[in-house]
Amino acid sequence: MIRRKLFLRFICLVVCVTLLWMYLPSYVPLNHQQHRELSKRKSNSSADDLFDFNLLRDIIESNDEQHLDENKFNPLTDDNLVIIVQVHKRLKYLQNLIDSLSKVKFIEETLIIFSHDLMDEQINNSIKENRFAKIKQIFFPFSTQIWYNTFPGQSFNDCPRDIGKKKALEINCDNADQPDSYGHYRESNVTQTKHHWWWKLWYVMEHLPQTKKHHGDFLFIEEDHYVSPDLIHRWKLMKLSRKDLKESDTVVDILTMGNYEFNVQKPIKNIQAEMKKLNLTNWFSSKHNMAFTIDRALWSRIKSCQFEFCSFDDYNWDWSLQHIINVCLKQKLRTLVTVVPRVFHAGTCGGLHHKKKQCDENSEANKLKKFFEKNHEYQFIDEVRIEKHTSGYKRIINNGGWSDRRDHQLCQQYQLPVLQIFHRNQYFYKLLENNLYKLDKKNDKLSSDK
Repeated sequence: MIRRKLFLRFICLVVCVTLLWMYLPSYVPLNHQQHRELSKRKSNSSADDLFDFNLLRDIIESNDEQHLDENKFNPLTDDNLVIIVQVHKRLKYLQNLIDSLSKVKFIEETLIIFSHDLMDEQINNSIKENRFAKIKQIFFPFSTQIWYNTFPGQSFNDCPRDIGKKKALEINCDNADQPDSYGHYRESNVTQTKHHWWWKLWYVMEHLPQTKKHHGDFLFIEEDHYVSPDLIHRWKLMKLSRKDLKESDTVVDILTMGNYEFNVQKPIKNIQAEMKKLNLTNWFSSKHNMAFTIDRALWSRIKSCQFEFCSFDDYNWDWSLQHIINVCLKQKLRTLVTVVPRVFHAGTCGGLHHKKKQCDENSEANKLKKFFEKNHEYQFIDEVRIEKHTSGYKRIINNGGWSDRRDHQLCQQYQLPVLQIFHRNQYFYKLLENNLYKLDKKNDKLSSDK
């Protein structure tokens, strides 16, 4: 009897193992070797499976478009402010920002550039329909939307983020020898923001016809910011203060229109006095990365540190900027900071570091509208009071996420026009070789080496 029971159990075990062997491959995730073989097959697929050529061509042509609706506006001069907005995909925040910009006094004197890493018809139309200032839209030609299955997006044979270098070398994924300072591999959705910011800076300063000869201030803001009606008025006063300080041998490199320390809901004893205050201090990225200005002189210094910016193992553009100040410029940058911000951060969800499931995208904007209405009489005061603050050297620690040599190389090529990048960068040239003539619609000969 016992032997019979054991025999039946053995038969059942054999049947179960056989069934598992038959069906398990359909349900178990691919192992590294299977992933490798799948990657090989996919990497041999056509270019259509790797990137969107038609979208790339549309974006290049859109960027080259020189027309601006200037019929109702005066031409841009060096006394005017250029506002550059970095846009991703948070439409509601962007609409709130545009609404706040439309209420700014003197806004018709500015040029507003919206720089996108996503081509989205709804977002584009929400910008096009505005006629309160000169507006230009530009599009990042190396976005993950275009290059969706190949670098600068995530390539099929890129190493998984947390695989570890030993295993990465075993499966021979493409960037196995390039983990970051913390042992992780690149993620395209993380690297894109730094790429976009640096490309935007080069493109606006060196290539965009409307701005490449502009010697005034460029103000950098983002889609989830919200501005005060006296933004331009305050900027003009700060420019005069910078000029006065220069005459007394105090150099101001940057004007900072926002800060993170001010709370509009916190009671303020003397708001009129606070509205006048400017702090003179050293620029530091974590405090002063919101709504700061760069002029042509400062840009000349920053671009000379391109290698340090592009090779620093940190996916944050602002931390990378701080790095080049510390190690390349080797000189602190002085900034005037308005104590009561004229640019506020309104984005509480939907960003890279904000993952709230439920969020009222109008919440902060509504609070700011009430603050502006309550203190309207103090916004346009023609007076400033400067207070000097000292701050010592602050050592920064890199955050990783930026160790792939492909990112370093591409980042250092943004000084070139985009078509020259495609010709000089072997990776892009290999993908686009048969279609480059379609991109160069004017059939101009490039001076670059193929």
